Amino acid sequence: FILVFATARAGISFLMETAGVDDIIVNSVALGFLLTLDDLTSTALMGSETTKLLEVCMEFELDTEALDEMKEDDIMQQFDKEQRLNTGMSWLKLVGNILYYKLFNMLMVATVTGCFVGHYYMSNCDWNHNRFVSKTMYAPKDMEFSIWTTFMRRFFPLPKNGEPYWVMPTYHGDDEN
Repeated sequence: FILVFATARAGISFLMETAGVDDIIVNSVALGFLLTLDDLTSTALMGSETTKLLEVCMEFELDTEALDEMKEDDIMQQFDKEQRLNTGMSWLKLVGNILYYKLFNMLMVATVTGCFVGHYYMSNCDWNHNRFVSKTMYAPKDMEFSIWTTFMRRFFPLPKNGEPYWVMPTYHGDDEN
């Protein structure tokens, strides 16, 4: 869980820092790689015993005996009857399935993404003149980055130089129009 959380947080930060469309495409491909990193890790770390155990496992078989006894035309008629959307109940069933399986997943993805984007804005921006503006940025004192700083940045912050290398330009409102 920690690896997934850290990867998602880093990926959202990675994409939020991107300015151009070309960079977004490249960074999205990189994020896709990062999200498959857990599969690559499990494959690399899985022992030969575990691989053999998975190979020995029997595959799941569907009960198709009833279909084997039916003629092809009867199977097609049954399928057509079950899938037909000309009755109110079948439309209701279709909408229910879409809401249950697809909408719930989309809402969960949108909620989690919203949380990560909100965290990005809260930690990297200040609320100024009814909008988010970037915080002043400081360069690190050295290039050493400990494991503690990586995972617990709040408790083990990265030492920074005293002089900022970037400051948000001053906002003058509508005076310039």
